[in-house]
Amino acid sequence: MPPPPPPQTDLIDDVIAQILMRLPPDEPEHLFHSALVCKPWLRVLYDPAFRRSYRAFHRAPPLLGLLHRLMVVQGDPEPVSILIQTPPKPSHPPTMAPPRPPPALIDDVTTEILIRHPPDEPEHLFRAALVCKPWLRVLCHPAFLHRYGAFHGAPPLLGLLHRLQVLDGDPAPRFASTTSMPAFPHPGSDGRRTRPLDCRHGRVLIHMLEDRAVDLLVWDPVTGDRHGLREPRIDWMAYSAAVFCGADGCDHLDCHGGPFRVVFVGTDDAVDKIWTSVYSSETGAWCTPTSVRNGGAVYVQPRRGTIVNAEGAAEWLRCRIIDMEKIMPMAKPCDGDGAYVVGYAEGVGVIFVSTDVGLFTIELKFERVRKVDEPGVYYSVLPYMSFYTPDHGRLSSLARLTTV
Repeated sequence: MPPPPPPQTDLIDDVIAQILMRLPPDEPEHLFHSALVCKPWLRVLYDPAFRRSYRAFHRAPPLLGLLHRLMVVQGDPEPVSILIQTPPKPSHPPTMAPPRPPPALIDDVTTEILIRHPPDEPEHLFRAALVCKPWLRVLCHPAFLHRYGAFHGAPPLLGLLHRLQVLDGDPAPRFASTTSMPAFPHPGSDGRRTRPLDCRHGRVLIHMLEDRAVDLLVWDPVTGDRHGLREPRIDWMAYSAAVFCGADGCDHLDCHGGPFRVVFVGTDDAVDKIWTSVYSSETGAWCTPTSVRNGGAVYVQPRRGTIVNAEGAAEWLRCRIIDMEKIMPMAKPCDGDGAYVVGYAEGVGVIFVSTDVGLFTIELKFERVRKVDEPGVYYSVLPYMSFYTPDHGRLSSLARLTTV
């Protein structure tokens, strides 16, 4: 299916300024945190017109701290820095009316602003969650992720794992992040041999080659959840496997924590049959393996967990030609071993191209090129795509504490 159209993310600066203007002046850290969310917000906050409007909106300057004096007979006080504290409650009615409180900004409007941050840079939302408690509650509300996913469509690319050819052994246990967020810790980072098999619906399927208790591991990098299972009772010589969401009617925008299934496919030693079995997390068991005769026409393809029929009617059709030398001259695609496609990200129209100078992604619709990893042997790239919002991170525990 074609990738969804890009969302309308260009909110006018006046609307953003109206949001930021309502942050309380007696907590200036809120504005400083907002300046770190993204560059457009930084430009708004540094605009001289915003500072003038902010002062006019809140009228009286806030109390930021104090110094104190002693009576003359008691000498001078010790030199101290400004003491930051909240204003003390007055012991008598003030002589002038206090400044009017800023109009409250309803959560729906704040959500409309935050929902337009690009999902392929999740750090923007995490920074926004640190601005103030009301924003933290909005971002960690269960309904926000659903609206965020529906607004942007297909989940963004957060990182990748890769596979090598059998003769090259297994790759280093590493999750290569394609965003500015830190890479998720790989389950094989303790030195055990692992082999990634599939990435789909927010989960990664890994073959744990040196784990006596677990054969296959279903790992959710965003939540950190891990579900280990044994292989099905299949005597295989060559194999492949895939993981996918098991929830009925799911839109696959937020499959974290839901049921899943694993499909295992393998050929036996005689190579005359192909066997398959399906695991369900709801039952916690594999179904009875079934088989079809191989006959040399059907074989297991160890990329993306698929079965290929060598005599099938499916064919490749050329839709367009991309001049690699033109769109990615920095990668020198015509030098050395050249450039070749090693993977694709379903639903977002992105392919992975390996060259002598590194691994690159190409957005087919806009022909945008970005380097995502260093040079290496990339037999097959497994892209990991998922929405990553604060409700799935450590900030969710903070949101539950901000009830006032």
